[in-house]
Amino acid sequence: MRRFVVFGLLILASGFCAEAQKKISLSDTIQIEEVVSYGELRKYQSGAKIETITADQINLANEGGIENILKRFSPIYIKSNAGGLSTIRFRGTSPDHTSINFGGINVNSLTLGHSNLSNIPSFLFDEITLQYGSSSAVNGSGSIGGAIYLGLSNDWTNGLKVSAKTSVGSFGEFLTGAKVFTGNGKWESVTRLYYYEKENNFPFNNPYIGDVENPGAVRDIQQGASIKNMGLLQEMNYKFNAKQFFKSSLWIENSWQQIQPNMQSNYNYKGAHEIDNDNIRFWSDYTNNESFVRFKLGAGYVHDYQVYDKIEEQIIATDRLIGEFQATTDFDSGLGLKAGAKYKYIKPNVYSYSDSVIDFEQHFDIFFSSFYRITPNLKFTLNLRQTFVTNFESPFTPSLGAEYILRSGNQSFFRFTSAVAKSFRVPTFNDRYWGTQGNPNLKPESGKNLEMGAKFNFDDETVKTTVGINTFYMDVDNWIEWRNFGEWRAENVQEVVSKV
Repeated sequence: MRRFVVFGLLILASGFCAEAQKKISLSDTIQIEEVVSYGELRKYQSGAKIETITADQINLANEGGIENILKRFSPIYIKSNAGGLSTIRFRGTSPDHTSINFGGINVNSLTLGHSNLSNIPSFLFDEITLQYGSSSAVNGSGSIGGAIYLGLSNDWTNGLKVSAKTSVGSFGEFLTGAKVFTGNGKWESVTRLYYYEKENNFPFNNPYIGDVENPGAVRDIQQGASIKNMGLLQEMNYKFNAKQFFKSSLWIENSWQQIQPNMQSNYNYKGAHEIDNDNIRFWSDYTNNESFVRFKLGAGYVHDYQVYDKIEEQIIATDRLIGEFQATTDFDSGLGLKAGAKYKYIKPNVYSYSDSVIDFEQHFDIFFSSFYRITPNLKFTLNLRQTFVTNFESPFTPSLGAEYILRSGNQSFFRFTSAVAKSFRVPTFNDRYWGTQGNPNLKPESGKNLEMGAKFNFDDETVKTTVGINTFYMDVDNWIEWRNFGEWRAENVQEVVSKV
């Protein structure tokens, strides 16, 4: 915790070292190019269902974690309890089957395989993009059911802009945060600070039946479900010119939560267990678009640390070093190509792992993407990815998409899409190495996804209408579950089909 506070104050201080000048606005063209670069998702994935939750929508409900945003603006099922645990289920899959991406980092825990959405504050982000269905060919391991992209806008601030927010809600809910933008049009510093807590001491009818004199439900107060979350996100960006820039983001966070007791324990409350998390996530990239072949270099570091009930002997921690390179070019013929590689070095520090089984792990991905616009209205995309993992065999992952636009007038058109994709997930460290129950012989989960969609758009000066429909078929082999075979153990136990 001390490490978190000192580091945070240093970063915050650096954000104020600037001369205040008049803020300039940014044209739509540059805005599209600079907002987290997720426009490339659609560029290289025709046929994929991709939706964006905008900054205006986020501002309507940005208390707490991103689960509040997803519940309000998407049909995705979020499973939550009062004790600050929220997990996502895309298209009937488990939380382990959704990647949550921040820059070039998948923020999911490498031990558990997923994230607690309550610990990802929506206050920090300017845009959240949702991709439904398989995207392992683009994102790598884990993107079987879907993917989430946490976006930051780069306004290249000229001057000083400060905004702050404080809100108070029922049952001890409190949020306070501030955003400080400063720069001179070429360099930019953005500091985002937040603090959030909630007591969750709400009344409810507890169907506790242990009281002989008062059988049935009794009025009770929720105990042991408090949460606290605080941190900062610091950006330092520099624009050499309109086509060459450097961006970096440092996200430091501390989250604490009590583990919500069951109703019987709540009635006889004697204290709750707690989980304390510290996370450091850093991503930076350099982009050069000056030549025919554009390229990007990225580097990142992630430190995840968790302790249960303040028992320091039971640390669950991992460190990641990440490097990425990609080159892109477009031809006048309507052909675009992108190729690259990504490397991850992972060092776990988990009390239940044996050093003789796992000391470190390396991942190396090579990927290729392309699009080909045969006519102004017909486009195909192809993505290929191969992942190599230390002492583990991962499958080759391709995807193919198509898009056709049928215009019905100057102000309306139909878009027809289809896609077929393979996906995979490497088992988590816990699946493979947890004590004597982990199973190092697990196979990767392997899926295939078929998707078709149609969308009608109408847009004039007064009315904008969009109506769409999608159908999909998803089949996942070697689904991993923890089951009790005399003792709890991870196994490849079944095939799972999801469709609509």
